[in-house]
Amino acid sequence: MIVIARRKGKLWYVAGLNGKDTPQTLDLNLKFLGNLDYSLQLFKDGADTKSITSETKSVRKSGILQIQCLPRGGFAGVVSSL
Repeated sequence: MIVIARRKGKLWYVAGLNGKDTPQTLDLNLKFLGNLDYSLQLFKDGADTKSITSETKSVRKSGILQIQCLPRGGFAGVVSSL
């Protein structure tokens, strides 16, 4: 599994890929964020390899987000301050 986070201005872009042939659960530690409240727009694997789900979550620096990834699947998200 590889995870990348990049910041441009006030937005963070995060993405991860599961390089294995088995499903993986990723624990994404959000300690890179500042001491504000944030909104995460997350795009991740759906029920099968041909679907994607989208959800919006409130996140904080102290949080850890668990993301389920299909085999060879992944996720992408945009984090913005509230």
